[in-house]
Amino acid sequence: MNKLYFITDKTSPEMKAINEVLPRLNAVDDVSGIPVMLKRIPEGLTVTKDVKGYTIGFSTRISLIRAVGLLVENLKKKELNIEEKPKFDTVGTMPDCSRNAMLTVDSLKEWIRVNSLMGLNAMMLYTEDTYEIEEQPYFGYMRGRFTAEEIKEIDDYAFLMGIELVPCIQTLAHLRTLFLNGQMAGLRDADGILLVGDERVYKLIDDMLDTCSKNFRSRRINLGMDEAFLLGSGTYMQKNGYIPRSEIMRGHLDIVVQKCKDRGLQPMIWSDMFFRMIPPTGGYYRMSLECIPENIVKLVPEGLKLLYWDYYSIDRNRYNKMFDLHADFVNNATGFAGGAVCWYGVVPLNTFSVESARAATECAIAKGCKDAWITMWGDDGSACAHFATFPTLQIYAEACWSGNTTDEHAEIRMKTCTGASYKDFLEMEQVNNVPGRTDYGKDIANPYKYMLYQDILNGKFDCHIPEGIAEHYAEKGAYMKKLGKRNKDYEEIYKTLASLCYVLEIKASLGVDLKKAYDADDKEALKNFADKVIPELIKRYEKYYADNKAMWDKYNRPCGFEVQDIRFGALIQRAKNVRTILLDYVSGKTQSIPELAVKRIPFDPALEGKALKHQHFWCDIVTANILSRF
Repeated sequence: MNKLYFITDKTSPEMKAINEVLPRLNAVDDVSGIPVMLKRIPEGLTVTKDVKGYTIGFSTRISLIRAVGLLVENLKKKELNIEEKPKFDTVGTMPDCSRNAMLTVDSLKEWIRVNSLMGLNAMMLYTEDTYEIEEQPYFGYMRGRFTAEEIKEIDDYAFLMGIELVPCIQTLAHLRTLFLNGQMAGLRDADGILLVGDERVYKLIDDMLDTCSKNFRSRRINLGMDEAFLLGSGTYMQKNGYIPRSEIMRGHLDIVVQKCKDRGLQPMIWSDMFFRMIPPTGGYYRMSLECIPENIVKLVPEGLKLLYWDYYSIDRNRYNKMFDLHADFVNNATGFAGGAVCWYGVVPLNTFSVESARAATECAIAKGCKDAWITMWGDDGSACAHFATFPTLQIYAEACWSGNTTDEHAEIRMKTCTGASYKDFLEMEQVNNVPGRTDYGKDIANPYKYMLYQDILNGKFDCHIPEGIAEHYAEKGAYMKKLGKRNKDYEEIYKTLASLCYVLEIKASLGVDLKKAYDADDKEALKNFADKVIPELIKRYEKYYADNKAMWDKYNRPCGFEVQDIRFGALIQRAKNVRTILLDYVSGKTQSIPELAVKRIPFDPALEGKALKHQHFWCDIVTANILSRF
């Protein structure tokens, strides 16, 4: 235990904040400890040592907490003279609390403590329809929404720790779950998009803004408005005829931005829709574009901050080009949002994400960008734990403060801030480093997901199961267990990954193996699959389920896990039925297995025999047949 004695008012907010992180640092504030003086300085932080003890210079609460971590990290050094000045005004995280995995208040407090030790001074709480609006009882109904009291509690705690909690909502698109409730369906244009121009929509937005104004200290607010691809193409068009998206967007923006100004709020939105309105391609990342057309520049209300988001590149030329294009919006400041990519399933893509983070932060700083955010989206049900993404957070923090983003430095810093190994967290992605892969750490890939969820008998991806896959997953399962024992605070994450690997040791190639046995008319082999292999697979499914649930319960609210219940239930029940199908065939009760009689053809002919890079959505993996809606 490290004993320190902070020479300051013990009842001050600063001392209260320090006491919140001392347990993580294995330290206590004790009169018998090494003296630590605190002093205010104009900018950044300093940590120095002399014969009397230590002195921390701090300019903000967040610089103080980071400095305390740096002090404890360097206690064994005979000399100490650290000085850091932040390159960003804002550097923060954005955990997705809209796609099933709603973090508990206690988890968010732990998240805040870790963020503060890193030096991350802001956090967006991404909530589509997952916050309580008193006047809108159907908004977030049955979604595990945050109550007003919970948001205020989180905001108070973040404020204590030097972190600005910023509301991050949606006022145009990404509200599909809202419309699943019949009472809200009339507000829908198309897809998850609000019906622009409808008075009921603007009453809802008024209620959103009033709620955020009351529950958050911050006057900043992210209004969303990204990826509204079908804007004006549904109910809006039926009512108004065809009107260009640009006109609809500008009219809506003017109204919502004015509503923000009326409440003293400073709005920002994601920038992609303005790029998507530029012909001919309608894409976002436009390397061939020389400048932003004047008519597009005029679409953006003056003073509205734009957030350039880019999660999928390690190309510095792309980042530089996009920052230059954003500079054409001369009346609008630009912030940046990168990604700690955790939305391709239960496995975080940490190795890729840190490479992306290095490129992005280097370019953002060089281009004078003042705000940097790290997003943790939860596409397809938020299977991955937010807490598995720490390496990317650490890289952003070090880019901002120390300027040292090497793996070696990040290892030391992350051990201090989280108690876990940066390098061991990078190794989580090894689950996806399947045989034959040549782009590890350089591109997005999640082959585990289709290998897990594709049907045993109707395997759409059977031509993309590489040789040696069983051995790969047996090895990685043992490796994940070993890493979990080294990182006890996060062992639930590693146990989940280990159990997944042990499932895939059998499941990944099971469809291929059954097809071979069926084509060879090897009923003895098929009986062995039914009697031994599939029962063992079901046991492993159940172990994976138990570990997955333990991980979920540690961090998240219960609402949303029913989706995982449905998916695991489908895996287990399907395996049971496949066993019955095999036994009926080998006993002569049936004369064929039609599913196994089908000739396999590759999903991607160019990659036959090799793993696909990624398949994103569960509903697109599990069957070639109709799952819902159509």
